[in-house]
Amino acid sequence: MIALWLLACGQSEPQSVAGSPIPVVPDLVLVVVDTLRADHLGLYGHSRATSPRIDAWAAGGVVFDDAQAHSGWTLPSMASLFTGLLPHEHRAMRHPVDQDLFARLGPEHLTLAEVYRSSGHRTAGFGNNTFLAPMFGLQQGFDHYEQRAADFGQHRSAEETVDAALAWLTAESHEAFLMVHLMEPHLDYDPPASTAGAFTEGIEPPLQVPFGDHDKVNPYIEGTETPSPAAQDYIQRVYDEEILAVDQAFGRILDGVAARGRPAWIVLTADHGEEFWDHGGFEHGQHLLRELVRVPLVVGGPGVTPRRVVEPVSHSDLFVTLVDQSGAAPAHPSQGLDLSEVLRGSAQVPTGRVILGENCLYGSDCLAAYRDGVRFQLRPQVGNAALYRRGPDGQAEVVWEDPGARAREGQALFDALVQRRGSVAPIELGDDLVRVSEETIEQLRSLGYVE
Repeated sequence: MIALWLLACGQSEPQSVAGSPIPVVPDLVLVVVDTLRADHLGLYGHSRATSPRIDAWAAGGVVFDDAQAHSGWTLPSMASLFTGLLPHEHRAMRHPVDQDLFARLGPEHLTLAEVYRSSGHRTAGFGNNTFLAPMFGLQQGFDHYEQRAADFGQHRSAEETVDAALAWLTAESHEAFLMVHLMEPHLDYDPPASTAGAFTEGIEPPLQVPFGDHDKVNPYIEGTETPSPAAQDYIQRVYDEEILAVDQAFGRILDGVAARGRPAWIVLTADHGEEFWDHGGFEHGQHLLRELVRVPLVVGGPGVTPRRVVEPVSHSDLFVTLVDQSGAAPAHPSQGLDLSEVLRGSAQVPTGRVILGENCLYGSDCLAAYRDGVRFQLRPQVGNAALYRRGPDGQAEVVWEDPGARAREGQALFDALVQRRGSVAPIELGDDLVRVSEETIEQLRSLGYVE
């Protein structure tokens, strides 16, 4: 499939020595943290010391201040990260009516792991979210793939995941592409002993966290209850303790890569964020606003010139950039922007680009178009639309009340959305569907993804 794709793009296959393609980046380590919103990391201005190792490493890399995921929940977002395609293009998501039915990522879609394998890398993926199970298609291109199912009360820890990933990396003598997915800080917020109490010590708990049962948080997700400000603060403190555990695990990845002694690019990002009543809601999957789709994105490695980039970029841009660095082919089936020269310090990200978001897990389906701090969100099935702009704190998004701005900016972003998608019609899932097992349904139900 790789060879046919390269020929279709008008490119020759990579040059090789003794039959093995020569990679541009010797090693690539992609770390994806589930449910990590950017503004809870120190490098993005958080007040608590959640990320000392990440912050120190990021100072030597390129930090993207306004990186956007293409969806606010795991399956479509990870599929976009792995393929550079928008959700309406790859169509990996839940059926809008039958909750036991999902569209998997089809084998016709080229993945980042397939690209790197074609360039001579050994490829391995270590995942923990149930949506990373092979039945959903995201394992395409990995020579070695380990996925552990998760439910509300249990998942493979970041420490265990890094143990397994580093064991594979240490034993691998070839150039490597390693994807490490860390389940913290997804609900149920349950930090390990090494970080528990780091931000809650001495505080009388206003409620029990970890919650222990998804039924206890359903009223928050459904909007029938809102915890007190003190309880909201406490919840976020425990969430931050989970992030600190991720920071420790990430530090071990940095140490392991250094011990391997090979040049490597390391990329840190997230599949989506988490809402803490920014717009009256909790958790994720319910909309496409900043707290859910703004994700951390940092790239470090040989040839990367340290800097901060304020212009918006997306996961599809990251896909295109990493394909460019693989040596597999200079072309790719994505409309993302190649950021290679931006990473080298010789180019700027152009302003005025429109980045799309698609697909909500809860409620009616949603679409969004984002440009330079302004976001238009549309729910076409119910005829609801709103225009948001970044608020005074630089983090949250607020409804733009000015009628002239709503008319002008809203229409321009709507037009851009229609131009890119062809229409605002719901995504048609096609025939590549999978009905998940009762065991998987119970895992997803425990995590709150299905009723």
